[in-house]
Amino acid sequence: MTLVREAKAEAQELRSALAAQRIQAAKQAAELHAARQQAAALREREAEYLQRIASLEADLASLKAEREQLHQTAKELELKVKNLPALLQVIQELRTIQATVQDLMTSLKTVTTDLADIKQTIRTNQTALLRLTGSSSADLKSPPLPPASGQTITVRPGDSLWRLARAHGTTVAILKQLNGLSGDQIIVGQILKLPGRSKSVLGPSKTSLSATP
Repeated sequence: MTLVREAKAEAQELRSALAAQRIQAAKQAAELHAARQQAAALREREAEYLQRIASLEADLASLKAEREQLHQTAKELELKVKNLPALLQVIQELRTIQATVQDLMTSLKTVTTDLADIKQTIRTNQTALLRLTGSSSADLKSPPLPPASGQTITVRPGDSLWRLARAHGTTVAILKQLNGLSGDQIIVGQILKLPGRSKSVLGPSKTSLSATP
């Protein structure tokens, strides 16, 4: 009986130990499950951290590239600042050249206008010369009669003081003095005074013509 009791007691102790081990195993299983959950959470955090690190590395690379670009821009600006006096001098020279070109254009316009006036004067003189050439034979045959005292004439295209003096039997000096002219220039439409007639240039009188037997 004593052996049976001892066996039962030992069995009871074994059952108690087994129950305790089961409880310990359940606790360990629960702790293992919690550890696994924590490990999974840590892995997720690690993935997030790795993703953030990759994003930060990309931003860092972009900042480095931007820094290099800014550095290059700074060098270019420094070079431009060093060359600024030369650039300003070139700009000033360009402005001077532009002003010179403008003056040349103005002078060219003036020369063109003068050439046009000279051409017109040449044409006018040629026309006057042709008229004088056409009337030279008549002038040689019968000298023109001087106008009456106080007579005036209006300057027409092609007229000149020399031509008017020749046509009206006087001189350029007399025409200039009579009209208060300081030069030989006259304009179309200008009214000029003519000197009075002189009896000495009227030619032979009727008496002298009839005195011949």
